[in-house]
Amino acid sequence: MLDINDLRVEKGGNPDKVRDSQRKRGASVELVDEILALDALWIVARFEADEKNKQINAINKQIQPLMKAKQKEQAAPLLAFKANLEKEKKEFDAKADDLDAERTKKLMLLGNYVHESVPDSLTEDDNVIIKTWFPEGRTEDEEREKKKKLIKADGKGVPGLSSHHEIMQRIDGSDMDRGAKIAGHRGYFLMGPGVELNLALVQYGLDFLAKRGFTKLWTPFFMKKELMAKTAQLEEFDEALYKIVQKEIVPGEQEPDGNSMYMIATSEQPISAFHSGEWFAEPEKELPKRYAGQSTCFRKEAGSAGRDNWGIFRVHQFEKVEQFSITTPDKSWEEHEFMLKNAEDFYSSLGIPYRVVAIVSGALNNAAAKKYDLEAWFPFQTEYKELVSCSNCLDYQSRRLDIRVGAKKLNDQVKNYVHCLNCTLVATERAMCCVLENYQTDEGVIVPEVLRPYMGGKEFIPFVKDLVGKKLAMTLTGPGKVGVGLATLTPKLFGTLYSYSDNPRIVKILIAAAYNNLKLDVQNLNVKKDIKTLDFLSKFPLGKLPVFEGRNGFTLFESNAITQYVADQSSGRLLGTSTKEKALINQFINFNENEFIPAEAVWLFPLFGWIPENPAFTKKAKLDVKKALNLLEAHLLTRTYLVGETITLADITVSISLVQFYTHVFDKVWRNEFKNVTRWFVTCVNQKEFVAFLGEVKLCEVELTIKKENKKVVEKLTTPTVTNKTASLQKIKTKTN
Repeated sequence: MLDINDLRVEKGGNPDKVRDSQRKRGASVELVDEILALDALWIVARFEADEKNKQINAINKQIQPLMKAKQKEQAAPLLAFKANLEKEKKEFDAKADDLDAERTKKLMLLGNYVHESVPDSLTEDDNVIIKTWFPEGRTEDEEREKKKKLIKADGKGVPGLSSHHEIMQRIDGSDMDRGAKIAGHRGYFLMGPGVELNLALVQYGLDFLAKRGFTKLWTPFFMKKELMAKTAQLEEFDEALYKIVQKEIVPGEQEPDGNSMYMIATSEQPISAFHSGEWFAEPEKELPKRYAGQSTCFRKEAGSAGRDNWGIFRVHQFEKVEQFSITTPDKSWEEHEFMLKNAEDFYSSLGIPYRVVAIVSGALNNAAAKKYDLEAWFPFQTEYKELVSCSNCLDYQSRRLDIRVGAKKLNDQVKNYVHCLNCTLVATERAMCCVLENYQTDEGVIVPEVLRPYMGGKEFIPFVKDLVGKKLAMTLTGPGKVGVGLATLTPKLFGTLYSYSDNPRIVKILIAAAYNNLKLDVQNLNVKKDIKTLDFLSKFPLGKLPVFEGRNGFTLFESNAITQYVADQSSGRLLGTSTKEKALINQFINFNENEFIPAEAVWLFPLFGWIPENPAFTKKAKLDVKKALNLLEAHLLTRTYLVGETITLADITVSISLVQFYTHVFDKVWRNEFKNVTRWFVTCVNQKEFVAFLGEVKLCEVELTIKKENKKVVEKLTTPTVTNKTASLQKIKTKTN
């Protein structure tokens, strides 16, 4: 935190400088005035307490000779007066302590001084690219063109250009389904080559820093609450950190020391406290301190739903090698550049393209005065993604942790603190994703040369599975080498799916197929023309479409039945991982059919583009759906998804039904009322499998026209419009004939 004297003009402080720094961060400027107001009250309370203390001392001087002379009667009034003064002093002390605690609490909310070189902006679109690096023979433009030529509209990878999660599956390097079964959402097991690559990155990273003067440090994985509070931002406690409680505390009970612990989100946290309470009296001999911290890290990743869901890029548990430096104040900016150079050299030694970005003031965390990100190139996604964060925190952390610097002087009025800096070297799971994409071939993954000594000399990791987990036949590719035959194509669910044109229910079937890497032939029917020409469909009533005609002659109808069949064609994760989950999913699917779709067949409205002329009919439909939404709202109060920790068939079926009902019943007022449903709905439709077929859902104003007593009544509703022209559901229109 900042020094209170930085806000006191009479102490040489400049509150306007702090206000300007807060403005640059997009943080509260008014907070400075709130702190100054509390400080003024504290000064008064402290003055009154000190004055009472002076009066007590003066009275003591009168009492002492009387007591020595055994004149207790004469001393009695003075003793009573002294007791009253002590009571008043105690009250002023308590008031001053309370004000100090409140002032400190608010002082901790102030961010560090933003360095003058930081781009002044509140949007990350204004981050400044400092440098871009590609290995010789590769360019960003060429790789963007390569993707345009190779990757089709379905976005699926092809041999030689696939996403990291597909490559990991093909080398059999992880098991996400069993990981989710054991640890919940974003859980995973690393296996075989995944373990080897992970350990190689850790060992290479530690050795890389050791050669540059860093001391290897293996940190604790959890910290005491009081120490974590001195190094982590307050909002991180709820958003990022996992808490361990040894004993539940009942209201009114004093929590014992060490009862609450927090799992670390980065080794920066325990390393920053490594020297807490210490004093570097001879900085020219003792500093800088440079540590290569190795730890497993644990993060909730709250607020990241729908972001980077593929594979192991964004997970709750990961390994990381961190640079952490402690310097004198005059050396910290030089050290900042040194640490960034280490990160650049590390990734260039791996042959990973990257760029360095100066982060805007509005995106800095409270501790950082300046931050660089190193973003690495992912060729399949043709995007740069953050692998390194490099921050100079000045004395913001060391002040609370009381890490002093400089010669000890008697009655020294100025406290000097060390400067603390942190910089990722490698978060290994995330870096592994980048290595896989950059070193993929048609037959496997080349091991980066610098990692081979840590993998027993292994140069190549062959593909051993196709994209649905089926083992590939092994074939000889050369003397003494075993490769993989790539004759197996992306699996296709043979059969034809017939549906009405622009049928929203077709979308949930396509989404379920997308989650399982399956393909479907889809044929849209013209209701007025085609349905009579298809004999095998004519026996089904209108409500039984869509229909799936399988390759081997079998036929499925009803969208839920087809979706369940599609979901069952892989590991079945869309159907739940336990008997209890499977039962609950079925319950939601039935809930979707029997409760969420009203008996009046409101579900037909988006299908045929009409609504009944009877307003009472529409009113009843809204009431029916509102009843169902109330049940959903309560169910989603403490859940991200309807069942378990990952998306399931329940989420797909119910959310697509919501897309249907948006126009008629789920208007803007209702979205404000059902906030949990809205949050869950947005999480679902923003996942890539939804976007691929549903398109990007944007909210816009449309007119719903209802005939009533020969007059047109126009009601404004907010409805999603699908902007993907190739999507099965292109646009929801509502009008009367």
